[in-house]
Amino acid sequence: MRLRHSRLVYSPFGGFPVNTKHPTIASLRHGVEVLQNGEMLVIFPEGGIFRDGQVHPLKPGLGRLAIQAEMSQPGLGVQVVPIALEYGEAYPTQGCDVKIQIGKPLKMANYVRGAAKRDAKRFTADLEVALKALSGEIQTEAEVLPACG
Repeated sequence: MRLRHSRLVYSPFGGFPVNTKHPTIASLRHGVEVLQNGEMLVIFPEGGIFRDGQVHPLKPGLGRLAIQAEMSQPGLGVQVVPIALEYGEAYPTQGCDVKIQIGKPLKMANYVRGAAKRDAKRFTADLEVALKALSGEIQTEAEVLPACG
């Protein structure tokens, strides 16, 4: 029943549920297809949503999906935009404060070297550094894009 409920919530927005502990080949293929079609894909690279303000170790799925899509269609132009979210409350409610930090896009073409697993690891390491810089966990010269409005 839970999966059916998830589909009802995610489907109108183009989303689809993924079991982060045991992702299926079908869900991974679907993610690659979304990128190959030039559509946006939102992934929480930590494998879930954490409310402690820390960047947790990233899962390899995002890197693998993005590398696979770029390798399958060279010049596709897949980019990953690091985004850090910080809510004013541990469990946000409507109208609560939220701080959104948007980093400089990481271009997947810069990571494709022909060894997909190694390429994805290198990308994931860079993404983790970018997310930690955005969340203030480390001090870097990372570029933060200004918020709108």
